[in-house]
Amino acid sequence: MQQELFLGSVANGYCHIHNEPMRLLKNGDGRMRYECPLCRAAGRTRHKELVARLERQDFEGMGRIGPQARRLIDPKLLDAYDNHKKDKKKKYRLTRCSRLQLKYEITQEDYSRMYEEQEGRCKICGAKKDLLHVDHCHKTGKVRGLLCEHCNPGLGYFKDNVEALRSAIAYLEAA
Repeated sequence: MQQELFLGSVANGYCHIHNEPMRLLKNGDGRMRYECPLCRAAGRTRHKELVARLERQDFEGMGRIGPQARRLIDPKLLDAYDNHKKDKKKKYRLTRCSRLQLKYEITQEDYSRMYEEQEGRCKICGAKKDLLHVDHCHKTGKVRGLLCEHCNPGLGYFKDNVEALRSAIAYLEAA
């Protein structure tokens, strides 16, 4: 039974990738299909490399394993891979509350209070937004206020340098 992935496509009987003549093969279910011998060999090589990485549990940088490839791989190897992916997602999936607490040392209540005090508006441009970003001093870590998605990185680009900001204002006013 042939379970290899078909990688090339038929164009006038030749593979569009390798420009090799296609072979007509019978599937396990009795249907006929065309296959490029070079694509088949490349598919086998990729499959062997994938299995070798799974066996040594070298999961870093691996993309998703598709359903056709999964059918050809030992389920125990796939379980280890899937558990690694789940653990990685859990590790980096922090809620907004815990991110606020860890990064800025404020609670969700502190954020909500600041949002209400600013009436949902950016402290620099005054734009009303549903979500504002926490702005803080990179030297002291002190929270300064809430800014929109444009003003917050804008300050970051100037590296909180007041003289550079004054220079930028003078540049804009002179234009």
